[in-house]
Amino acid sequence: MAQFLAFTIAGHNASEEHLHVMLNMSDVTMDAPLPPMPDKDWYAVVDTSDSVTTAILPHERQQPLLRIACLVPPHAVVIFEGRTRGL
Repeated sequence: MAQFLAFTIAGHNASEEHLHVMLNMSDVTMDAPLPPMPDKDWYAVVDTSDSVTTAILPHERQQPLLRIACLVPPHAVVIFEGRTRGL
């Protein structure tokens, strides 16, 4: 039985960003790859394991992920937004 699911939702047009959703239903942290996107960076915008916020990360805490993978904590949902590099 699968305990991890990840999928990407493409933006409808050039002005709408792509979303990559990761759901970890397991009891262990998962090291999950992010899909490559030329000229774009992935920014974590939702992280249900973040105890400081209400899962939606404030814009000032959103940083580009500089790795090709992400550690997703147990029983957590992490959502990334693909933003054009340099903006």
